[in-house]
Amino acid sequence: MFITANKGIMFKQIGWLWILFFYSAYGFAEGIDVDINRQQIQENESFEVTFTATGNVGTPDFKPLSQDFEILSQAQSNQVTMINRDYTNQMIWRLTLMPKHKGVLTIPEIDFGNTHSSATQITVTAEAASNSNDDKNQTLFLEVDVEPKTAYVQSQIIYTLRLFRSIDIANASLTDLKIGEGDAVVQRLGEDITYRTQRNNKQYAVVERKYAIFPQKSGTLHIEPLTLQAQLLDANRYSRSTFDSFFTQTTGTTKKITSDAVDVTVQPIPSDFTGQQWLPAKQLVLQEDWSPNPPKFKVGEPVTRTITLNANGLTAGQLPTLMNTGHLPVELKAYPDQAKPNEQMTSSGVISSRQEKIAMIPSKAGSYTLPAISIPWWNTNTNQLETATLPAQTIEVAPSAEATTNPAPIVQPTSVNATPQATPVAPTPAPVIAPSSTPALTTVTVESSFWQWVSGCLALGWFLTLLVWAWTRHQAQQVRQTNGQKKPLYLLQQACRFNDAIQAKTALLAWAKTHWQDRPPVSLGDIGVRCGEPIQHEVQTLNRLLYSQQITEWQGNTLWEAVQAYLRTQTQRKSVQTTETLAPLFKL
Repeated sequence: MFITANKGIMFKQIGWLWILFFYSAYGFAEGIDVDINRQQIQENESFEVTFTATGNVGTPDFKPLSQDFEILSQAQSNQVTMINRDYTNQMIWRLTLMPKHKGVLTIPEIDFGNTHSSATQITVTAEAASNSNDDKNQTLFLEVDVEPKTAYVQSQIIYTLRLFRSIDIANASLTDLKIGEGDAVVQRLGEDITYRTQRNNKQYAVVERKYAIFPQKSGTLHIEPLTLQAQLLDANRYSRSTFDSFFTQTTGTTKKITSDAVDVTVQPIPSDFTGQQWLPAKQLVLQEDWSPNPPKFKVGEPVTRTITLNANGLTAGQLPTLMNTGHLPVELKAYPDQAKPNEQMTSSGVISSRQEKIAMIPSKAGSYTLPAISIPWWNTNTNQLETATLPAQTIEVAPSAEATTNPAPIVQPTSVNATPQATPVAPTPAPVIAPSSTPALTTVTVESSFWQWVSGCLALGWFLTLLVWAWTRHQAQQVRQTNGQKKPLYLLQQACRFNDAIQAKTALLAWAKTHWQDRPPVSLGDIGVRCGEPIQHEVQTLNRLLYSQQITEWQGNTLWEAVQAYLRTQTQRKSVQTTETLAPLFKL
């Protein structure tokens, strides 16, 4: 009977595992995402629409698109990804469309079996006039667009480069984008996109490339011109044979073309910005999630709170820390998870997010208040100060289930002279034991216990070997990393000693590059976010001085003391990391 029950439980667990695997790998469709690769479209220009379906969907019907668009090409692909043993199946359809007329056009809902995509609108403008009368006879030229022309320090500037060609080219090479005057961080936005357009009744193939530029100093930002070198293919001598294209040397004239240089005015941090960390963005949103949802607080039971900050126009390194466990009530034991930054390069700019999770375990019943979370930021669209806020919350913690269902027993005092009353007990017959059963039972118990000890010793030995190997590898890596940090730290110490703010910034970025080799910070603000206080406060002070138009004397001793304190803390954490990892969780 006992064996039958165990088998039933085992098969039930296996069945649930298969169900979970099936839903994670081949789950139902979560929806259809629609993405357009270009935001500004003109007549006689093509653009690309991508439909992405997560899970299983039916075959799409793209016929409704033919009302306002011409389908130039269509491609389909399948992508399966695994993150933390969770499988995600995505079907992707990419369509190249050409609008049939100008105006506000609608990409209608597309049916994918039992689900459908959302409708979206695009604006198709009239054909742009040529910027130069010479473009009528040009077969190859570059065009540059920068938005905005005036920006704040550390805010995002979108630099767009377009290559127009009406002939075939080969062996093309383009110089890198360089900043001639000023200081800026440059990031390329995704892959190049191609389309066709018409200028002055002439058809052009266009290749468009975008960059995100984050100026690090106020003043004038001078962007150097880009140079393209390419070989113009002779249409009369162009080979039509596939084999000739491999074995015949390409002929044509090599030509160099240059784009225009661009100057951008970079403004300092506004005086009316009151936040501790400068955050210039197009949009900034705070979101909250609970597990379980809605949260139910009981003594001894964990509840996970997830805070996500989404930003448009900021890198992930610019986003601040969201939750401070020191501000929580002492009756809530906090176990924060490692923050998860994310960054996407889209055609409209950098989209980033920072997600922080914290498990809270109440130790005492009662009413408690979770403090509000407020993040001031500067809206670059409206040019004003705004605040993203999660209001304070009052939670009620109920007693544990054991405390409510199993109250402490009341012990009655007993007298020494009291004589317990005998309760009549029915006679129980003596059990009959077979003589041969006892030795067999004893043998099975001894063998089972012996093999359990052997298995336990082997597992313990394997675990200790793995622990020693990991510790040895970690120590060797730390020695290499420490040696690489000595020179930048010495330069930082000297810069702080002589109160040289510019050299301190250079040395601090060099040290951070060796300290975080996998993903080095790109700005001082990024370093402050990763190190926390007191370095974050000192970095913000240094940032304000570097980007301010007022001449102020800087004292570097406090920054050097903060860096030393951070290094001491990191050394102490690493020395006890192997013995204290997840120790609080094992106590539960």
